[in-house]
Amino acid sequence: MLRDFWFQFLLFCTGILVSIAGIFVEGNQRRLVFSLAILFTAAALLSYVWGDPVRGPFAKLIHPGSRDTFWLHAGIAAGFPVQQLKDGVDFSRAINLPGQPIELKIRRTWWSGWEYDLTVKGRLGEKVIALTNKKIEATPAGWDSNSDDNAIEIIDEKGLPRLQVIQAGDYDVYINTVLTGENQALVLKDDRLQFKHPSKLLVTDFPTRLFRYPSYAHKGRRE
Repeated sequence: MLRDFWFQFLLFCTGILVSIAGIFVEGNQRRLVFSLAILFTAAALLSYVWGDPVRGPFAKLIHPGSRDTFWLHAGIAAGFPVQQLKDGVDFSRAINLPGQPIELKIRRTWWSGWEYDLTVKGRLGEKVIALTNKKIEATPAGWDSNSDDNAIEIIDEKGLPRLQVIQAGDYDVYINTVLTGENQALVLKDDRLQFKHPSKLLVTDFPTRLFRYPSYAHKGRRE
């Protein structure tokens, strides 16, 4: 709203004031109008630098080379405009898999930080894993999870990572997962997507474990 409306509106008002000052007024009145024009210009500039809800105030001034594309790495690399993060990006169009087993929405603003909602569904559409940036809502019995400010990880009863959500830098998010069904396994690892028979899965197909376990004794501690 600040950048999309008020920046242009305030600049328009500045132009009107400068025109009035040049044509209709003189002396102290002209100085007053010019002072108002300067205030409107300053307000317009502030509305511009404060008007980036994703990067935050003065972001482009502090980091003028920061990129305008946000990347999701989930078997493939899918790019989206950074500004879409303020309303939330539904990545179902990027993670387009048979049966749509992964549902993911990510939102980010500079005042609230990262927010995400992730659901992994089973063969019958049931929720196998459900989590947000604040809590884990569902995991299979016997599995464990650990997290810090930049990543969340869920491991199975054998200690193998089954799901990782990793924030790498400001505008990269990685979804690593190994989902197994009766006759087929799905491997998403960095930018690799592969289908295999469950019996053919190797330890190297699973992501590298990030955290120490059990989580109650090693909360937030990395390997």
